Amino acid sequence: MKSRDRVFKALSHEEPDRVPLALWGGSYGLVDSLYEKLVDKLHLGSPLPPIRFGHTVTHIDDRLLESLGTDTRMIWPGPSPSSPTHFSEDAGMVFDDFGQPWKRTFPYYSATNGLLKEYGSINAIEERIHWPDIDDPRLVSGVAERAESLKGSSYFIIGRMVVSHGPFQMACDFRSMENFMMDMILEPVFAKALLDRANRSDLRIDSKLSHRSWRCYGYDRTAWG
Repeated sequence: MKSRDRVFKALSHEEPDRVPLALWGGSYGLVDSLYEKLVDKLHLGSPLPPIRFGHTVTHIDDRLLESLGTDTRMIWPGPSPSSPTHFSEDAGMVFDDFGQPWKRTFPYYSATNGLLKEYGSINAIEERIHWPDIDDPRLVSGVAERAESLKGSSYFIIGRMVVSHGPFQMACDFRSMENFMMDMILEPVFAKALLDRANRSDLRIDSKLSHRSWRCYGYDRTAWG
């Protein structure tokens, strides 16, 4: 059974010939140190260059996916606005494009004092957070080329998320988790406004990534609603 058929069968709640396998999505990636050990163990040659910076899961390697028999392949976006890549004078503190501070907590990065931790007004959502320019070509750099390289393959193609955290986690990062949990009960209008803004930003970047990918396969974006 082809990989694409295997995944579609599972998604249709039918039994495929085996359980579909996937690797390197948002929550099931490999930290760099493990990736490098596997490349060495499986004699795949040298590690590939990272697809992004500011993270500890920075590689996607089709050679390893082939060796492990996975059924999916990834199309990934350009630089994510949530990647902590702007270093400060404090060696342990890094900022992402939103302006959100992060601290290195091996092997990951953790959000520290959120941009909205002390600001619970709707106006602060626009004033305090540097929302990305949706028309920035860097956000979709390399997407069309990657989609074209997978054209005609039998794999199930997945678009990797454009922001490392979804809208809910972003809201918790910006506001701090304990504050946002209370906001949902005590300040629901503010909580909804923050979620809506984060969701709108994500969806607009997702739309651009999808459009770049669909064009390679001859699909009209308008036909998909």
